[in-house]
Order: sequence, then structure tokens, then C-alpha cells
Amino acid sequence: MLGYNMFAYCENRPVIGYDPNGEFIIAAILIGVGVGVATQYASDVGTNIAEGKSGWGIFAPKSSVADYLSAAISGGLAASGIGLPGSIVANAVLGGTTYLANCAIDGKEANLLDFGLATGIGALAGSIGGSGANSQKLIGVTKIAKQVLKTAVSPKKIAMYTAKIVACKKAAIESAIRTVVAGNTSSWFNNTRKVLTGSEE
Repeated sequence: MLGYNMFAYCENRPVIGYDPNGEFIIAAILIGVGVGVATQYASDVGTNIAEGKSGWGIFAPKSSVADYLSAAISGGLAASGIGLPGSIVANAVLGGTTYLANCAIDGKEANLLDFGLATGIGALAGSIGGSGANSQKLIGVTKIAKQVLKTAVSPKKIAMYTAKIVACKKAAIESAIRTVVAGNTSSWFNNTRKVLTGSEE
């Protein structure tokens, strides 16, 4: 027992890193959900423009409720520290499940080829999304760094903790960009799949 670091879970700061209500992770996941849904909607708008729609028709949602729910879950996962294998598997399951849900909603029979392609597209999106932002850690590190900077006087210490904040911001932005790219890639490939297989789901 004494041979292990018992406080690694909170970066050796059990008092400052205390989060009894899970506020860090809840806030982070909600942001990820928002990014996922916004990406899906942006993809819908892009598709409407590509189809030549004009006026308010450009802004009409095109995707199903299942598509938006899948995008929300995917975005939430991207905000976590799920890891690359977890991201690939989770998004593959989401891709296949979303296809089946759309078939059920529209009363259409599922096609094995489309199911396989939708699952593969989900896995591809998961690989693009990457290992996740681990937003709980990023928010925790940023909070600690800001607290330290309030009392820090050493230029070296100030520079070090300022760099930590900058690094966390960069990691969060990179994760958000990867989520957007993954979502748009998934939408594009699924639209292409529908054209090639003649599927509506």
C-alpha cells in the first residue's frame, strides 16, 4: 500500500482537487454535448446549401432526432478522457445504433451493408476525434494554476503556471476542432453512403 501514490487521481492535491459534486466533469461533458449538436446542425446547413436551398430553407434541420442524439453523445465522449480505443469502439457502436434507430423511426428494413458501413464510419469518426480532451483534468489544472498565480511572486513560478493554463486552453481547442472535424466527416461519409447504396437512413 505504501508503495503507491494514493493521490495521483487529483495530481497530488487532494484538498484543492476535491470535487464532491462532480461539477468539473458535468460542465465539461455539457460543453462537449453542445459542440456535438452544433456540429451536426452546421453539417445540416452545409448540406442544405449544397442542395441549392435558399432563404430559411438553408437553416432547416435535416438530420433526425437519432442523428442529433448520437452527435450529442459523441460530443460528450469527446470531452471525456475515454482514450483512443474507447473512442473508436464507442463511436462505431453509435454509428450502427443510429442507423438502426433511423430505420425503426421511419419503419424501414435495415440493410446489413448499410449497417456495416455506418458502423465503420462511426469508427472512423472516433479515430479522428481522438482520445478525448479529458476535460475534468484540464479544468482542474486550470483552476489550480489560477489559484497559485494569485499568490505567486517568483517569475519562474508565474511563467510555469501561466504555461499550464495556455497548454490546457490549447488542448481544449484542439479537442473541439477534432470533434467538429469528426462530426463533419461522419456526416459527409454517411451522406455518400446513402447515395451509393440508395438508402434513406
